[in-house]
This record gives sequence, C-alpha cells and structure tokens, in this order.
Amino acid sequence: MSKRDRLALEGGPPAITVPYVDHYPQITEEEIAAVMDTLRKGQISIGDGTGIIGELERNFAAMVGTRYALAQCNGTSCLHSAVFAAGVGFGDEVIVPSYT
Repeated sequence: MSKRDRLALEGGPPAITVPYVDHYPQITEEEIAAVMDTLRKGQISIGDGTGIIGELERNFAAMVGTRYALAQCNGTSCLHSAVFAAGVGFGDEVIVPSYT
C-alpha cells in the first residue's frame, strides 16, 4: 500500500491542504458577562419578551423583515415549534424524508 492510499491519520497525505484561518470573531469579556448575566437571571428559555432574549428576537425579526421571531435552543425545538405553528395535531399525518 503506497502512502497515497493511506488516510492522513495513518501517514497518508493531508486531506486539507489550505492553511487554517481563524475567521470567527473572538469572544470578548463583554459577551461573556452578558451570557453570565442572562444565566443568572434565568432567562435561558422562552420568556415574556423582555430581557436580552426578547431583544434578540425583536432585532432578528426586524433584520429578516418579519413581525415575530422566536429564539430556540436547538433544531428539535425549532421543528416542534414549526409543527405546532402549522396546526398539526393529534392524529394528523406528517410526511418527512427518511433521513429525518
């Protein structure tokens, strides 16, 4: 087996040859403080539209040109919200791709 036939992990050629560029913005102390403040206030879930989560939702809705936005913690809760908003109820059939 030649070197080119092996995975990079096993001594073969690297799979990625472009240099790593840290293009993500750095997290500042201000952002860490905002997260800690939000956690201390218990505003980590759907709330009453106040606080930093409500501000995020309003700003996002304005940015995308819609009346409302709802912050979610993960993709599953997004799907649950979408199904609920679409009016799907007990006994309704929802057809999804097999990968879902």
